[in-house]
Amino acid sequence: MPTDPISSTAEGQDLSPTSPGSPLREPVLSLSWRCDGPATLVTVSGEIDMSNAHLLVELVESLCRTAAPTVSLDLTAVTYFGAHGISALLRAHELVTSAGGRLAVDRTSAFVRYLLGVTGVGAHLELGATAPPAAVPVAARAPLPRPSGGRGRPAVPFVGAGSGDAPTGFGDLRSSRVR
Repeated sequence: MPTDPISSTAEGQDLSPTSPGSPLREPVLSLSWRCDGPATLVTVSGEIDMSNAHLLVELVESLCRTAAPTVSLDLTAVTYFGAHGISALLRAHELVTSAGGRLAVDRTSAFVRYLLGVTGVGAHLELGATAPPAAVPVAARAPLPRPSGGRGRPAVPFVGAGSGDAPTGFGDLRSSRVR
């Protein structure tokens, strides 16, 4: 009977990725780098999330062991990029600049560029080109339903200040409209 709980099931079938006939799963995050003259190009693909953002920071940290490192990031193949990804980019930028080097985000996907712009992080980084988006047909979408209050107003009734009818707790909220 197999003793490895990860590579076996209750029936004793081997489900490890190396077993014959088993499908190999794509990694969540893939980091690769190559030295291109004085610069190092780091290519990131997959998801940058809370479970793996530290790996990007650790890679950049190891690249900072040389004097005045020049690190270029290619984020065109990133499929998920959230707050931890933004934090990892800022930390990587801090590491490289404190080592006297330069960090450039040379290529990004459109949505990564959008997130960097919306959050204001793009202003702190050296941004290069945006990769053209993949040719995906855009489906027409129906307009979003309006809240029941209409014209963007919340559906919660408003009790005016000083009216004497102000609720004192959640149980006191009235469902009738104020006259």
